Amino acid sequence: MADEPRIAAEPLASAEAREAARFAMRLVEDQSRVLNRIQRLIDLGFPELAQAYDDPTCVSALAVLRAAPTAAVAARKRSATLARASRPGGGRRIGQRKADEIVALARDTIAPPELERQIAFEMELLIEQHDTLERQIARAEARVAEVLDSELARRLRTIPGVGPAIAATLLTEIGDIRRFSDLDQLVAYAGVHPAEKSSGQKGGPETSWEMSKTGNAHLRAALYRMALVGLQHNPVIRDHYARKRSEGKSKMNALGHCMKKALALVWGIWRGEHDFTPDPPRPLTSGYGT
Repeated sequence: MADEPRIAAEPLASAEAREAARFAMRLVEDQSRVLNRIQRLIDLGFPELAQAYDDPTCVSALAVLRAAPTAAVAARKRSATLARASRPGGGRRIGQRKADEIVALARDTIAPPELERQIAFEMELLIEQHDTLERQIARAEARVAEVLDSELARRLRTIPGVGPAIAATLLTEIGDIRRFSDLDQLVAYAGVHPAEKSSGQKGGPETSWEMSKTGNAHLRAALYRMALVGLQHNPVIRDHYARKRSEGKSKMNALGHCMKKALALVWGIWRGEHDFTPDPPRPLTSGYGT
């Protein structure tokens, strides 16, 4: 029997696009480290914010922190003032209902008052760093878009949360996806398979996410960004996260599962040759249900 015809390989990314994408992703990684430091300050200066936002470093939470960097400051704010807080450049405001909730939480804070001034000082500087990196990432992504031009890149960018830099990273780090016989092989290559360890009694709901240390670090960084942005903009990722949280998974555990889900979306769109849709058009090959 004659061999089946091979699908012609599509050019993935030029050397210029690869370098532009890696530079953009380094900025994304820098911003992630800044967000981790902001999270530490939240834990010290306004731990109750996690009751108002599942992700206390999301866009809306950062808008609150720009106006009230600590619980003590928030407690002194008029809720009507806090309600008008919004992201830089405008956009959706916090709103009165959320502002009332935040002020009420702040008034019962357990944050140590002796650290308030220092935490507020550090928070202001870190948010400035975050916003500077946000502007630089936008410029770097625009540069990637200038030099990245392929139909596959366009399809990948239909996934909510996938910009030019992430699309170029996926193309560069995965290469020819046909070298992976199934999704599990690609998951192992990326290092996002769910190795979990129980932190409580046997059979208990709380587990910790453990990332493989042998996978592709550049690809994992892209998937982390996809998962993080997807919590706000991708209905598939958002629903998957909510489902994992309802099963008792921790926030980071659920986010790790969302990284694997993001890779399943990439697999389905790349192999299935279709644009993103919340309802997969090809259930047998898409990998969406993973």
